[in-house]
This record gives sequence, C-alpha cells and structure tokens, in this order.
Amino acid sequence: MMKALIIDDEIHVRKEISDLLATYFATTISMVGEAESVKEAVLLIETVKPDVVFLDIQLIDGTGFDVISQVIYKNFQVIFITAFNQYAIKAIKIGALDYILKPIDRNEFVGAVNKLMSNGQKQPDTKKLVEIVNDHYTGKEKNRIVLRTSKTLYTVFQDDIVYCKSDGNYTIFYTVDQKRIMVTQTLSKMQELLPENKFIRCHHSFVVNKFHVKQYDKKGVLTLIGDIQIPVSGRKLKGVLENIFNA
Repeated sequence: MMKALIIDDEIHVRKEISDLLATYFATTISMVGEAESVKEAVLLIETVKPDVVFLDIQLIDGTGFDVISQVIYKNFQVIFITAFNQYAIKAIKIGALDYILKPIDRNEFVGAVNKLMSNGQKQPDTKKLVEIVNDHYTGKEKNRIVLRTSKTLYTVFQDDIVYCKSDGNYTIFYTVDQKRIMVTQTLSKMQELLPENKFIRCHHSFVVNKFHVKQYDKKGVLTLIGDIQIPVSGRKLKGVLENIFNA
C-alpha cells in the first residue's frame, strides 16, 4: 500500500483530500500524515518517507518548492495542489508533473491519482523535475522542459529543439543531437508550453524553432539545420515569414 502525505495550509482542503482517499483509494493508499508549513512538511517527509505527497504551492511559511529543496529523502511522487494560477500551472506542466486545482473536483482528483498509480510507486528525479518547475515559476531560468514519453522522462533545453511534429494525439520532438522523442500530448498542448518568441506554428502538423531555420524557398518550404525541410501552409505564410525573417 502506498503511503501518502497531505501538505496544505488550509485545514478543509486537507480534510477533503483525506476523505477522497478514504472513499476511492482505501485499499491502495494510506494517508499517514499532514502538515501546513514547510518546516512541518520537511520533518514529516523525513520521518514517514512517503510514496506520494499532495503538495500545496503556497504554504504559511514558504512554498511547496521549498519543501522539495530542503528534504533529503526525495523518493516519492508529487501531485501539486493549487488555486488557479496560470504561471504556476504552466510551470508544473513544463516539469511534466501533475496538479489538482482548488476547489477540488473529485473526478479530476481521482483521475490524477489513478494516473500517478499507473506510473508505479516511484517517481524518478523528483528533485530535478521540481527544480525545473520552480525555476520557471520564479522566472529564474526558463530554458528547460521535461518531455514525458510512455517509458521515460527527458530533460531538454528548449534551444536544442529543432522542430516538433504532430502524430495524432502525440507529438514528436526532434533535437539537435538527433534525438526523436515522442510525448503523449497533442502538438497544440505542447506548443502552449514553448515560448512564442522562439517556436512558430508554420503548418497544422509542424512547429519550428525559428533560430534553427536556414532559409525559405518559393515552393513553400522552410529548410532547417541538417537540411531538414518543413512545409509552410499558405494561410500561415505571411505571419511565419514576418516572425522568422522580419519580412
């Protein structure tokens, strides 16, 4: 059975999560503690060594990111709990982590926990993933993104992404070192996580890193580094040329 901690500074939220775990996951997850502050959370995590932590971003004496940075034991999965905050949510998505919005919707909660359990009991590199989330959230550094495939997590520098290609409900990332990384998200969803000043939607199936574009020819094709050719759709042509070449 997985051991769970709830770290949130609102008592009614802690109770709601505890009740939902008891209702839907009584045979698979045991709630073994709760805390409302960074200080309490760090001590509790080191003592209990949980498998999963439901972690509020804003706590009474700091943030959930402070908790992760201070604990030594990090062999657990995280589901963030947050009020609607577009910057926090985008940062969490960039780190390929899961979150639940307040007020908590029970269907979303059950879905997030089921997804977590399907990943197995251990989340690799929790510290690294949360570090990336925190860096984006605080504006410290915004050049890394975590790409989650069906089996692996990749940390990729955005500057190293040459282009992205749609493959139905999946997106394939192509990098400068010739990696081909397929993630289980649509191209539109992934484009939302990439900076608009670098990544251009030139076709319904392609997003390109404009800093890897070498040329455009009159046949409607962009040539990228490595002589990769990417089509440009007619309705996007004017905007693409203006954005990439300032034409």
